[in-house]
Amino acid sequence: MITFRTSSRERGAALIIVVLLLLVMTLLGLASLRSTLLEERMAGALFDRNLAFQSAESALRAGEAFVDSQAAGIVSDAQARTLSGTAFDCTANGVVCESNSFLPAPATGSPVAANGCAFGTALWRDAPALGGTVTAAGTPQFCIEFTGTSIMDNERLSAEIGEAGSTDMVLYNYRIYARSTNPNATGFSGSGRAVVLLQSTYVISRI
Repeated sequence: MITFRTSSRERGAALIIVVLLLLVMTLLGLASLRSTLLEERMAGALFDRNLAFQSAESALRAGEAFVDSQAAGIVSDAQARTLSGTAFDCTANGVVCESNSFLPAPATGSPVAANGCAFGTALWRDAPALGGTVTAAGTPQFCIEFTGTSIMDNERLSAEIGEAGSTDMVLYNYRIYARSTNPNATGFSGSGRAVVLLQSTYVISRI
């Protein structure tokens, strides 16, 4: 009869090694999965931001076209200041136009509480949405402010455009804001979607 003796030092080391390897592989898999999910979210956020930028840019172009069309009928300084009621006059007495529409509104009674595009929600106008099957969330909007007039005299007019008129040129300056959507709109606030705000200065000339 043949008998076999096992060493008392053998305590199942192979099983422990396999378990440790499985644990390491599981941790590596979880780390890889987490990295993949993070990259997917980053790509989605970048795509959403690009859509929002394009939407805001289309609203900016719509605002500039709107100013141009409204300014065609200007026959007085008063009309130029308000574009027949479609622009906010930032040059009026006691008016302070805030340029950052993402700041919280001032307390009631402040002289800027309801002035300008920053806090005057009724001043924003809807712009046409982007075409195509994929669009940014919300409705793009633009807002117009009149920021003052400037004069270009005959000498400067001749130097700038090579042509001198009999009278000075009056420049009406407008500030146009455009946003991809209203960040405080019902159903959008707190959604985590991107919002882009753009601004341009648009000048209408009259001789």
